[in-house]
Amino acid sequence: MDRTDRFAALERRAWTDLAADSGTAALTIAHVGGGTLLVCPAGTPHVNLAMGARAAVEAVRAITAHYRAAGVPRFLVELGDARVAAAAELVKYRRGMVRLARERGAVLGAAPTDLAIAAPRDHEIVPAARILCAHLGAPPALADAYPQLVRSPHWHLRIAREGDTVVAAALLYARDGAGYLMGAATLPSHRGRGAQGALIRARLALADELGAGVVVSNTGEAVPGEPQHSEHNMRRQGLVEVARYDVYTPA
Repeated sequence: MDRTDRFAALERRAWTDLAADSGTAALTIAHVGGGTLLVCPAGTPHVNLAMGARAAVEAVRAITAHYRAAGVPRFLVELGDARVAAAAELVKYRRGMVRLARERGAVLGAAPTDLAIAAPRDHEIVPAARILCAHLGAPPALADAYPQLVRSPHWHLRIAREGDTVVAAALLYARDGAGYLMGAATLPSHRGRGAQGALIRARLALADELGAGVVVSNTGEAVPGEPQHSEHNMRRQGLVEVARYDVYTPA
């Protein structure tokens, strides 16, 4: 397994552990067509994602059949072969993906903000999770499972707070010497104040403390009219591009 494949496998493991550690039926994992499928019938396509599937028409058709049987009409499939996607009646999603990684020891950039960055207090966990889930298009039931999720030693939630109000949140997965930045979101009323950059920096510093030799993340590519601030924020903190890939959705 080469370096890029290891990073993709880390992402799949993080999502698999998220479903297992949260202990909720709102998000489940299936293994179909050689891939790992996020299955969230109440969620958007972004939380109904098939990762690592074989580039074969029968594999993609099996994934489509699984999602339809689960009551999920719209989903995304990571796939490196446009011909296979077309034969399986999938079309390219409007935005591709970029995967980034940072080796331990890379210099962290400045991330100024006037908001307080901290670990959440117990009563702040669900409000923080609701910000994340709303951004991802995941159902509130998943947010309600976060108090159990963060009891696992693999999950670390960080927030931005103004006064006593949680206004942004971000999640770090760390296990076996590696980390994954999974999800970050800010309330619309508080965007443009540096919360995301500061939360990326805080999670990377924590990953260093936890002994993670590498931290991986991914985000959507910028498209005309829709700049991608997440990628810029990650690059400022020492993450570098390791792969770009397409995702496909039903025609």
